[in-house]
Parts: sequence; C-alpha cells; structure tokens
Amino acid sequence: MATSRPAIEAIKFVAPKHSIMIRTDSQYVSDAINKGTVVKSNSDLWAEFDAVRKSRRLKVVWVKGHAGDEFNETADRLAAEQAALAKANLLRPAA
Repeated sequence: MATSRPAIEAIKFVAPKHSIMIRTDSQYVSDAINKGTVVKSNSDLWAEFDAVRKSRRLKVVWVKGHAGDEFNETADRLAAEQAALAKANLLRPAA
C-alpha cells in the first residue's frame, strides 16, 4: 500500500469539488480504485483514501512503468532521489 500514500497526499492538495487525475504504474492501486478490487490489507490507508476522495472528482489512469511515460519517469526519479536522501540521513553518524 506504500504506493497509495502518494495518491492520498496528492488528493489532499486538490480543493474539494475539483477534479484530479492520478497516473499510476501501480496496478494494485488502479484496480482497487477503478475496478473495486477487494483490498484486504492496509485498511487504515484505504479508509483515509476514501475519506479524502469523497469530495473530489477522481480519475485514475494506469500507465506502464519504465516505459518512457514522461510523468512516470519523473515520479520514479524523484522517489529515488528522496529514498537516497533518507538512506544517507539514516546512515549518518549521530552527533
């Protein structure tokens, strides 16, 4: 469900009653939202997702990962950069 946290945070930035399109390479997230796939884990995150999406018009589009989609590639790059920063901070000796 780690892939749904970014979707939740993105939705929070959109004012209620407005539209948002989420492009994701996660079939898990896409299917859960678009097809109503039963989600058995991370019910707390799905409950939060349902709460933030209720007042917005939401469209979720699945894109194939690592296939040259400009926005997906940018998201992957940014995620990798932030993961590297977090790892560096964890490995830094305590002062």
